[in-house]
Amino acid sequence: MSDDFDRLMRDTLEAQAQSYEPSGDGLTRIRSRIAARRARLRWLLPGIALATAAAGVAGVLVLPSLLPSAETDRPPVAQSGSPGPTSAPSAEPSGPTGSPSPGQLSDVVTVWPYSSRREAANRAPRDMASGRLPNLSDARTTALFFVRNYVRVLGPLEVVRTGPLEAGAGVTLGRRNPNGQLFDVTTIYLVRVARSDDAAYVVVRADAPRLRLTTVTRDQDGVVSVSGRVAGVHQSVQARLIDKNGRAVGGGYDGAAGADRAWKVVVGTTDNPVPTGSYAVVAQTASDADGFISELAVRAYDQP
Repeated sequence: MSDDFDRLMRDTLEAQAQSYEPSGDGLTRIRSRIAARRARLRWLLPGIALATAAAGVAGVLVLPSLLPSAETDRPPVAQSGSPGPTSAPSAEPSGPTGSPSPGQLSDVVTVWPYSSRREAANRAPRDMASGRLPNLSDARTTALFFVRNYVRVLGPLEVVRTGPLEAGAGVTLGRRNPNGQLFDVTTIYLVRVARSDDAAYVVVRADAPRLRLTTVTRDQDGVVSVSGRVAGVHQSVQARLIDKNGRAVGGGYDGAAGADRAWKVVVGTTDNPVPTGSYAVVAQTASDADGFISELAVRAYDQP
């Protein structure tokens, strides 16, 4: 590149010089100036080349430190075939630990030991701390206590399985027939009163495998009709109401038998009405083989 530049400059200067006709020593002065310019150019051109190269290297070294790293700021790309980030499901029974608060979870009507989740969130911590209901934070223990001590079911019930159910937990209780075979009697549906792993459980309902408790209505002042369907031969249905203190306020039987049929039990009379309040409506059947319970269904009911 330097040789070409010298050649170009030389030809240009010589052409300019030839176009003039200097007088006296003017030609000598022109040739001296041309020689001086050539000498300066020979020194400047290598310096310019070196400066240009140095600037390029400096740009390579400086740019990464001045510009934000694309790899650092770019969000991670999900690999093909692998799921991208998803939000964790808001399962109501679990969540960050902390003191129960009524506003943490949506309210729901409950069967036991309180009338609603909101009431339970206010009262359960005190009842657990005082020892009145110390084991409400364990779903299995709560389910067994509810059936044995509140519903007062006779028979050696045991926990068959426990697992998630809807927005809470399901604890299936069963017992063994005279041949020693274990069968399901009921599944207790429970929810926590707050988003805490040690928050209390409360019972929302109990579902039976073949016994359905579908309707609870107030026919007239103080009279309540309880009805549903039952599947199975020789299934005599008993229905009753229990108040929040565990006291039965009335009950009755439907003794008809059939493989799949409707049943209805009337609780209370005009002379002995069901008082206003919150109740658990209990429907159950008994086994012909040993007389112990074989199906259990429970629902909440408010008598206006």
